[in-house]
Amino acid sequence: LGGCGAKTGADNEEIPSAKETLAVSDEAGKQSISFDDEDYITWFGRVEHGTDGTVAFNYCATGFEVKFRGTRLDITLGTNGFLGAADRNYVSVMVDGAAYNPSNKYGVEMDGKVINVFADSGEHTVKLLKNTETRNANLSLKGLSTDGVFLKVGERRARFIEIYGDSITCGYGNIDNVDNKYGSFSMATEDNLQTYGFLTAEKLGAECSIMSASGHAILKSAFSDPSLPKDPITIPEMMTRKSYYNAENYVNPRNPQVVILNCGTNDNTYIQQGSTSAIKQQREDNYVSAYIQFIRDIRTRYHGVKIFICNGMLTEEAQMKPALERVIAGAGGSDIT
Repeated sequence: LGGCGAKTGADNEEIPSAKETLAVSDEAGKQSISFDDEDYITWFGRVEHGTDGTVAFNYCATGFEVKFRGTRLDITLGTNGFLGAADRNYVSVMVDGAAYNPSNKYGVEMDGKVINVFADSGEHTVKLLKNTETRNANLSLKGLSTDGVFLKVGERRARFIEIYGDSITCGYGNIDNVDNKYGSFSMATEDNLQTYGFLTAEKLGAECSIMSASGHAILKSAFSDPSLPKDPITIPEMMTRKSYYNAENYVNPRNPQVVILNCGTNDNTYIQQGSTSAIKQQREDNYVSAYIQFIRDIRTRYHGVKIFICNGMLTEEAQMKPALERVIAGAGGSDIT
C-alpha cells in the first residue's frame, strides 16, 4: 500500500511475468541503472558495494530510493539461506513519499526474494528501508527492474545525523506484544523505524545513519567472552568499519552535523557484575577512558560536529550518569550536550 494509487505485492503472491520494457531515450530516463549511479539511486545509511554488482545494506534503517516512470517496479533482495521468522531481515517499502506504515513490512526469508510494487501509470518514487539490525542475516540488493524507465532522483536531505547504540537504538523487542513468543531475541519483534533515533531524524527532516547492534558496548559487555579485555566489535569500531562484517576502513562521503551516542547500557551491566567495589571501579575507569577516546575520534573524523550523549534508558540513572559526567568532563569542549 502506498500513495497515489500505488500498491505492493503480498509476500506469498505469485510474481506475474514482466511487461515489455518501454523504449524511451536516455533524455527521458534509463531502462536500467547501475547501483553505483547516484543520479539514479539514493543510498541511505552505511552500505557496501560488492564486486559482484550487488550492494549489501545491513545496519538498521539502511536502504535506497529510486524514481521511475511506469506501472511496476520489481526489487530482488539477497540473504543467506532460508530463515525462520525470528531470524529473517524485515524491510519496509514507502511509495511516493508515504510515511512509514508497518503494514508495508516484508520478511526476507530466502535468497532472491522479490517484492513487486505496482502503481498507476506515471512517475513514482519508491524507498526501501531495513527494519532490523545487522547481526543475524545478511541483506543485499541484487536487482531492480521496471516496465518503464528509471528517472533521476531528487536532491537528498541536507541534514545528516549519525547515531550509535546498542539494542535500545536497534529497537530490540519494541514491537513484542505476544509475551516474548520468539524468546530472548528476535528479528520479528524489532523495528528500527519505530525507534527514537529514526523518528528524531524524521522529525528534523534529516537523513540518518545508524550503527548499532544488540549486546554491544563502548568497551566490554557482560555478554561476550569474559576472558577478553574488550569485545570483538565495539561500538566505537563501528564508526570506522565498512560494515559489521568488514573491518576495512570506511570513508564517509558525508560529514554529519550531529552524532548521537546512546551507548553504555551493556558496559554498565558488565561494570555492575564486578565481584568487588575495586573491580567495579576499575571496569568503570576503563569504560570512561574508552568513551572519551571515542569522542576524540568522532571530533577528528567529523569537523565541527555536535555530539549528543544519552543516558542509558533501561538502567537506573544513578548507575550510569556519574560515569557519563566523567566522560563529558574528560572529553572537554563545548560541542557535547
